[in-house]
Amino acid sequence: MNGQTFTERLKQQRSGQGKIVVVQDSILERIVNNKSTSVPVNGTRPIKQEQTPQKKTEIAPKKADAIPAKKEEVSTSTSSGGADVKNSAEARARAAQEARLKAEKQKMARENFTEAASYMARARYKAEGFRIQVYTGGNSRTDKEKAQQLQLRCRQEFPELSAYVHFVSPHWVCRVGDFKDREEAQRYANQIRKKRLSYEVRIVKSSVLLAR
Repeated sequence: MNGQTFTERLKQQRSGQGKIVVVQDSILERIVNNKSTSVPVNGTRPIKQEQTPQKKTEIAPKKADAIPAKKEEVSTSTSSGGADVKNSAEARARAAQEARLKAEKQKMARENFTEAASYMARARYKAEGFRIQVYTGGNSRTDKEKAQQLQLRCRQEFPELSAYVHFVSPHWVCRVGDFKDREEAQRYANQIRKKRLSYEVRIVKSSVLLAR
């Protein structure tokens, strides 16, 4: 009994009992009888197929796709850096120019104050005489600044002479000196031409301040 399978015991005929016929597939019979599936069927040995684990393949991005992005990033940062450097240089240049103009204006203000005090100390009087006109501009702020710059240059080259900026409608003008006669004005006009301080050098009649 112990050597018989479950199916064989069912098929065994006993006295006084009916006959059982079992019709089933050989594979199902092995499962019912708890036999190993490795038992040969029809004299053949089952081929065991080894299942190889499937590797997940990751598609790496092509280098051609990655390179342009990198180049674009580099060029963007480079162009941005170049723009920052250019803006910084322009800002420094504007600041330097503004500081220079401010210094010149302050210097001219101090010199005008000193000149006025000097005139008062020397007790000058007003009379008709001559001055040398070295600049004639328009009526804009730029023309006024040009006249003031030339005034400063004349004072540096001829500290013994006075230089004036006036608005003679509709022009800003710069005139030099307080001369009683034309001959003295002519001598200084020749010196101004030699130094090439201005393209315009002409003697004009004007009210002047003469020392007593």
